Amino acid sequence: MRDVKRSGQPRRRRSSKYSSIAPSFAQAGKRTFIMKRCLNVLLIAMAIPWLLRADGGVFDAIRRGHTTALGKRLTAGADPNATDEYGATALMNAAVYGTAADLRLLLDAGADVDAANAYGSTALMWGAGNPEKVKLLLDRGAKPGVRATDRSTALLVAARLGSAESMRLIMDRGADPKATSSDAVNLLRLAYNSEYPDVRHVLVEKGVSLKNPRELGAPLLAQNLDDLATFRQLLDAGADPKQAVPIVTLSLPTLGLAASAGRLEAVRALLERGADARANGSRGWTPLMMAAAASRPNPAVVALLLEKGADVDARDDTGRTALDWALMQGETPVVQELRKAGAKALAPPASSPAVVSTPRPARTAIEKAVARLQPASPGFTKGATCISCHNQSLPAIAVKLAADRGVVVDRRLARHPTEATLAAWKSSREQYLLANVPGGGFVAGTPYSLTAFAEEGVAPNPITDAVAVTLANVQRRDGSWNLPVGQAGGGLRPPLGSIGSIVLTALAVRGLSVYAPPALHADTGARLTRARAFLRDSTPFDTQDESFKLLGLVWSAAPAAEIAAQVRRLLGLQRADGGFAQTSTMKADAYATGQA
Repeated sequence: MRDVKRSGQPRRRRSSKYSSIAPSFAQAGKRTFIMKRCLNVLLIAMAIPWLLRADGGVFDAIRRGHTTALGKRLTAGADPNATDEYGATALMNAAVYGTAADLRLLLDAGADVDAANAYGSTALMWGAGNPEKVKLLLDRGAKPGVRATDRSTALLVAARLGSAESMRLIMDRGADPKATSSDAVNLLRLAYNSEYPDVRHVLVEKGVSLKNPRELGAPLLAQNLDDLATFRQLLDAGADPKQAVPIVTLSLPTLGLAASAGRLEAVRALLERGADARANGSRGWTPLMMAAAASRPNPAVVALLLEKGADVDARDDTGRTALDWALMQGETPVVQELRKAGAKALAPPASSPAVVSTPRPARTAIEKAVARLQPASPGFTKGATCISCHNQSLPAIAVKLAADRGVVVDRRLARHPTEATLAAWKSSREQYLLANVPGGGFVAGTPYSLTAFAEEGVAPNPITDAVAVTLANVQRRDGSWNLPVGQAGGGLRPPLGSIGSIVLTALAVRGLSVYAPPALHADTGARLTRARAFLRDSTPFDTQDESFKLLGLVWSAAPAAEIAAQVRRLLGLQRADGGFAQTSTMKADAYATGQA
């Protein structure tokens, strides 16, 4: 549409040095339209079986929270035992997406309370995190001891979700926490990996208590670095202070993880119980190196390790010392502590990229960058057989942004991150609905993936429904989302790999705002309110935190005054040369500047 002055005369567009970045709106719109169409055709094809079912309206009413509509359909003769394309009954769907009123309507209409899908999951399992639903299903005769294909029971699901009340209800109706030796072991592993102490308490009430932590075969100490009382209890009960913790392809001592996390009292307790300050793990990393290289280094931890005999001259497999690692963040208090102990930098300093004498035009530079980014998704999936924020989600956002502005992209490759992510989620959907998300990989990647989907305009579907519910369920008590300390290597790959609670919470807010099923509107609203409060009260550590705090406040609809205050904080970090640095002790760089 022509830009017209009030007088009716055409307004002459003002030229800009950035004019070459964007072609005509028609070209940009056409490319974006084609990309969106391709993505949505894929999703529609996936949803067709669901949409064509005779009783699809029952599932739609449940998902949308239309209890009255559900009742009318059942009264009109809709099958209360209808199944979706995954073989899950309407009752199962209501257990995870709907309300207790939906369950009651279906049960009154003749729904089979113990009907299971091909995976062996039942409504009681899918609703195990909600005590009201659990009680209703049990009152209507649900069997509490049924097992799914992966050996999950409703009791295990309730424990994974931290619902002690549901656990008590299920056990009171006959579920035996010691039905098999593995049941007791799995419940105790969950209990000591939960931030809800009531999960442990209810197990003790039923005669299941921890006798010997070493028998569980789990890194319980690493999982409880933030709970010093439980951490000490585990040590008193015989947990191994020298235990090595497997993290993806690495094996690292618990002491190293505690040092990397900056948990001073946990480090002290481990050293008092015999942990070796000079021990190393994969790649030759010592606890001192991990403390020095931490994304949020604690000088007191470094001082304590040095006091207990840590070797300042030790070198890892690449030849770096603890001081070499610390210097990557500039002249920090940790660097001063190490130098005071006689540490020397032995690795050659990293060289900066050569300065380009004649910068490329913005469009050319972006096209070259996109061409390098796009093959990353299929290449990574082929080699790693999984998905990641680095190789799928972030490139997908960048490609969408570029395409919207008329940059030429490979449309086939542009579809790959979405297709790969949906395929991975589909293969794990049954486990997600049983709250079976071990480790920190789900929490680390899913907020990025849902944010990428939101930016691309991917339509909600049964897969994103399950993923969004699962993401909501792992929100922490303080309103945040965060990686479990001691799992998934949080902080081992700064800057991007050191994602913390502010980053993940902001991204989770964005994802849930778009993909949480409508029937869970009230629950989602409460979760987003808690997340906004967490973000508002959080103290950013670095520029990445500052940037994502701003994004999170915007995405969570914080008051304008709070958003403006965070804008001022971020602007205040800009250096005289126009750049932003990752931390106050580092030089400005493209990563931090781009984020800001």
